[in-house]
Amino acid sequence: MGIIIKQSFKGSIYSYIGLVLGYVNVGIIMPKIFGPEQIGLVQIFASLSLIFAQFSALGFTSVIFRLFPKFRNKDKGHKGFLFLVLATGAIGFLISSGAFLIFKPFTIDANIDKSPLLTEYLYLLIPLVFFRLLFNLLDAYNRVLFDAVTGILWQDFGHKAINLLLIIFFAFGWVDFQQFFFGYIISLSFPVIPIIFKLIKRGNFNLVPNFKFIDKSLGRGIIAVASFGFINSFSSVLVLNMDKILVIKYLSLEQVGIFSVCAL
Repeated sequence: MGIIIKQSFKGSIYSYIGLVLGYVNVGIIMPKIFGPEQIGLVQIFASLSLIFAQFSALGFTSVIFRLFPKFRNKDKGHKGFLFLVLATGAIGFLISSGAFLIFKPFTIDANIDKSPLLTEYLYLLIPLVFFRLLFNLLDAYNRVLFDAVTGILWQDFGHKAINLLLIIFFAFGWVDFQQFFFGYIISLSFPVIPIIFKLIKRGNFNLVPNFKFIDKSLGRGIIAVASFGFINSFSSVLVLNMDKILVIKYLSLEQVGIFSVCAL
């Protein structure tokens, strides 16, 4: 219980600091030095990548939290659980990427006039989705291995602290907007690296499959938990981010920027 309390305390501190940094970044500093369309691009990428990443997980974060105890055995590489997690994520990512490639021409046609900045950087969405998906899965896996702090530290605090530095660099003219946005994509993708490092360091990054352990009963349980988890988690993320999607669909990227600042 001491470990849980300690990690909860640390995680709460990083989360609260991250909230403050996020408000300072988007609500105070960015409106003074960025145009509405530039702010809108940052915000729409954060929302779209989160939606696609959540879809690509196929509800498997719920499987991690609910069913990992059945696999837990460090000496046996947790019975191939990480391979199962990443294989499922890879399937989901391929489905999302396919959908993106199919609808990309329509997205470009719909936004080429009213939101040209989005069409210019749209190609960066797929790699961002990949890293956010990987983070979501590995962070959930790391949490069930009793490390709830690393993900919060880098996702809620580290990314926003790096973003603040990038904003300062842009304000002083040390980087242009393209360099800033590339840096933003990297900072949003980076948190998965410390997670992988921690898993490897603690001997929990085992990619050897073990399908023999998964019998029919466990297989049905995995499918059931993943199905309900997908509906619950994806719908929640969609509801929280749909407003920006609707704004850009019916208005423009510039209006997304204005809306994002006003909605804080």
